[in-house]
Amino acid sequence: MKKILIIFLIVVGIVPAETKRETRAVWVATNHRLDWPPPTFDIDIQKKALIEIFDSVKAKKLNTVYFQVRSNGTVMFNSSYDPPSPYVSPGFDVLAFATEEAHKRGLELHAWINAVQVFASNSLTVDSNHIAVRKPEWILRHKDENGVSLWLDIGRPEVRNYLKNLVTELIERYDVDGIQLDYIRYPGNNIDDDYSYANYGGNENRDEWRRNNVTELIESIYKNVKSVKPYVKVGATPIGIYRNLKGMYGWEGYSQVYQDSREWLRRGILDYIAPQVYWSFEDQTAFDKIAREWVENSFGKNVIVGIAAYKPEVKAVINKMVEFSQKIGADGIAFFRYSNIKEIRIASFANISIPQRLQDAETVNDFRLSTFTAEYSEKYNSIELNWQKNTGNSSDERYYALYCLPDSNSELSNEYLIDIIPAAENSWNLEINRLKFPKCYFAITSLNKYWQESNRDFHLPYIDFFEDFRDILSYDSKPALVKGSGGEVKLLIFGEDKETIEVEYKSEQEYVLKEYTLETGKNIIVEKDAPAELKYVIITFKKSNKKNELKF
Repeated sequence: MKKILIIFLIVVGIVPAETKRETRAVWVATNHRLDWPPPTFDIDIQKKALIEIFDSVKAKKLNTVYFQVRSNGTVMFNSSYDPPSPYVSPGFDVLAFATEEAHKRGLELHAWINAVQVFASNSLTVDSNHIAVRKPEWILRHKDENGVSLWLDIGRPEVRNYLKNLVTELIERYDVDGIQLDYIRYPGNNIDDDYSYANYGGNENRDEWRRNNVTELIESIYKNVKSVKPYVKVGATPIGIYRNLKGMYGWEGYSQVYQDSREWLRRGILDYIAPQVYWSFEDQTAFDKIAREWVENSFGKNVIVGIAAYKPEVKAVINKMVEFSQKIGADGIAFFRYSNIKEIRIASFANISIPQRLQDAETVNDFRLSTFTAEYSEKYNSIELNWQKNTGNSSDERYYALYCLPDSNSELSNEYLIDIIPAAENSWNLEINRLKFPKCYFAITSLNKYWQESNRDFHLPYIDFFEDFRDILSYDSKPALVKGSGGEVKLLIFGEDKETIEVEYKSEQEYVLKEYTLETGKNIIVEKDAPAELKYVIITFKKSNKKNELKF
C-alpha cells in the first residue's frame, strides 16, 4: 500500500489575508410540513430526512440554515411558554438535534421564529395550551382574502415581554447561531387594537405608536440575547418594500404593517436583515432596484437578500440574481425555501464560503497546533489528517477552516478553502477528489463563535500529487500545472473528448510552442523542453478555441 506521511512542527504563524465572506442561506420551513418533517411520527425517519436536507445544503456550498422553530403558536423546542409542534412526536427535541447536525457540517443554524402571528390555518386544531386559549385578551383577529388569522397585540407591554422571554429561554437552552424574527409586524391597518392604544398609546399618533411597538419588541429581544450570548446573531426578515418609490411599489412595510426596518438598522438593534425581495428583474417592482436600495441603506449591518426561489420566473434567473447581489455588495443571499432549490445547482457558488461575521466582536486569540500529519488511506481513497492543538489555545473555537494552497505563501481565500471542520475534531478524512491542486500546501485556521478567523497556523511541505496519486486523482475541468523534480513541467488536463491542444510555454526571454493530442478523461503531459525560468503557460483547445492561462 502506497502511503505519504508528513509531520510538521509549528514554528511561526502568519496572519492571513481576509477570507471572502458571504452568507449563503436557505429557509427550511416546518409549518404545514412544507420542507420538513415528512408526514410520519417515526423519529428515525424524521431525523434521516433532516440529515439529508443538511447534507444537500452543504453540497450546494451554502453555509446557513434558517430553520423554522415557531409557527402557528407552536414550537419545535422545549418551552415553558408555547406548546410543542403537532408535527413531531413528544420527547423529540428537534432544535437540539438540528443544531447538533448542522454544526457537524459546519453550517450556521438560526432559529426562525414566526413572532407576532400565532395562528393562520384551517387544518390545525388549537392546543388547549395555545396562547390564544390561555390569553384570549392578548389576541387580535385579522380577516383578509385568505381567511381569519390570529395575532398578538404587541401594544400591550406584557405581550412584548412574553415574546422576549420566549426567545431568551430558547437562547439559554440551545446552541443556535442566530435568531431570525419573521412576522415581526402588524397584520395590516384594519385591526382593532383600541384597548391597548387607549391604555398605552398616550397622545402618540397611532401609526407611530404601532411602529414603535414593533421596534421596542425587537430592541428588547436583541438586548436580552446579547446579554446571554453576545455571539448569537439577531436578524429579521421584513417584507420587501420599505417605502414605495418609483419602480418599487406594492405592499409597504413602513405604513401598512408598521415595520420601520431602517430605524432598526440605524439604531443597531439587529445584526442582519434578510428582506423578502420576492420579485424578478422584469417585474414592475424590480428585484434589482429593491435589492440595491436595501444594500444602500444598511447602516453598516449585514443585508442578506431574500430570493423567491418558489417563483418560476425567479428560479430561471437565480444565478443572475446571486451575481447581481454580489456585485452590489450584499452580504449574502437567502433562498425561500429549501424544496424550491432542492433539485438545482447554484452555479455562482464555485467554492465554499465562510458566513459573514459579527461586527465589532472581540479580537480572536492566536491559534497554534503542535503537530499535523497527512496520510493517504488506500481503504477510503482519502487523505487522513490528524493534528494536536497547543494547550494554550482559546476555548471558544467552534470550527477549523482547512485550506489547500497552490503555494506556501498563497493568500487564504475561499478559492482554496476545502472544508469547515468542527473544533471538537482532531482528525479528518479528506476525499481525494476534493483536493484542488496537484500540488498542495495545507493550511489551518480556527474560527470562533463570532466567525472570526485566527492567524494561519500551517503550511505543510510541498506534496506532488501527480506522482503520489497518479491513478486516483479526479479533478474538475480546470487544467493544473506543476514543476517536476527533474526540471520538467507537468500538466494535468481533462479532455471532454479526443482533441488537439496547443500549449505555449513562456518565460521573460524564451518561448516554446507545443501541440498535443488529448484523450477523453485525465491527461498528464510531461514536457522537458519548457524554458527553465518558466513564468506562465497558455493552453488553447483547438476545437473550441477556449484558452486557459496558468502561472507559477
